[in-house]
Amino acid sequence: MTLSIHGRVALVAGAGLILGATITGIATVAGLAPWLAVLIGAGIGTPLVVIITARVMARPLKVLRALEDGVDGFNAGDFSLRLAVENTDELGRLAAVYNNIGEVLGQERTDLRQRELMLASVLEASPTAVLLINPVDRVLVANRSARRLFGEGRSLDGRTLTETIDTCPTPLRDAIECGREGLVTIGVGGAEESYQFTRQSFELNTRHYLLLQIRNVTPQLRRQEVAVWKKVVRVVGHEINNALTPIRSLVGTGRRLVESGDPTGHLPEVLEAIDDSATHLHHFVDGYRTVARLPAPQPEAVDIRRFLEHLQELEPFDLAPETPAITATFDPAQMQQVVLNLVRNAREAGSAETVIGFRIRGDDLELQVADRGSGMDEEAMLQAVLPFWSTKESGSGVGLALCREIAEAHHGSLQMAPRDGGGLVVTILLPGVLVES
Repeated sequence: MTLSIHGRVALVAGAGLILGATITGIATVAGLAPWLAVLIGAGIGTPLVVIITARVMARPLKVLRALEDGVDGFNAGDFSLRLAVENTDELGRLAAVYNNIGEVLGQERTDLRQRELMLASVLEASPTAVLLINPVDRVLVANRSARRLFGEGRSLDGRTLTETIDTCPTPLRDAIECGREGLVTIGVGGAEESYQFTRQSFELNTRHYLLLQIRNVTPQLRRQEVAVWKKVVRVVGHEINNALTPIRSLVGTGRRLVESGDPTGHLPEVLEAIDDSATHLHHFVDGYRTVARLPAPQPEAVDIRRFLEHLQELEPFDLAPETPAITATFDPAQMQQVVLNLVRNAREAGSAETVIGFRIRGDDLELQVADRGSGMDEEAMLQAVLPFWSTKESGSGVGLALCREIAEAHHGSLQMAPRDGGGLVVTILLPGVLVES
């Protein structure tokens, strides 16, 4: 039977009392005074009890010091220290519990490290640029795609977000600074690259972090563009055939009427039908030709508020009350086409409310059209800016593509994002056009 620590201490104390009492009794029998006999018993018994107690407590103290070292190791992330289990008493059981905790924590630490390495490998291989910004606005994590996009392959760790995006193209930098999610098109090496930008804020251990993801969707758009062009060829061919078939038939009828002297007097009707078919075909082709033959902008000074108030008479919409009284330089005819296209799209999407407002950022101007229509998902936003793509049965797919062409002709960009509460926000960025505030 193994005694507990309490039992051992009690046994030593009891033995010490018995020993002291025995010595006191012997001294009394020997004729010593009682007080002297007690003093001799205590003087001999107490040191013996202390010495024996120290020997009994040596192992528990050793184990406790080892436990203290082990707990310090846990705090430092070292779970390798183990204690020898020699007995089955309280100390032995405590040592066994400590060893089990060390095994569990060590295994969890290993599993966590392996998951971190796997996540880091997946993150590094991701084609999406990922930036994790810590609560003090510095880059905590940047994968390979992010380093290529923002740092030419160099490390971004520890940089502020402003420093990180300082050298990236203006449309992308503006989207990140303004917190706009959506599609951003920029010029890279004489070509266009399109990026899908998203941001997410979250809290971890009461600290706020920001996660930015920028995905290059240019290859996807190009595949969609090829598919759209194939559709255009089919649509145009179908429309032309539909127009030319009756024209050929009517020409044959007209020829016979001319040869016969037109005894029925139907020749004017035949010519009118031919003219109607040709006019329809002209309007159809002219809509597509507009995108391909957009003239260069003719900028002039425009009073923004008066410009918008004039457009309200052509296509009703709500004007944001904070719209400033400013003057900017752009092609008013082309920008009128942009605004009216966006407002009509909002109305056709089922929006009973369309709000237009401007925002000033330095010398840059942002035209924002916000609606409460059916909105678009991410795929639809990617396709909507492609020429000739439309969700409407009778749509030509020219509207948004033409708006983007006009914005880019003004050295700006068109960006789309979902609106909080439902609907869509389309932003036209016009850089460097503000001349008076």
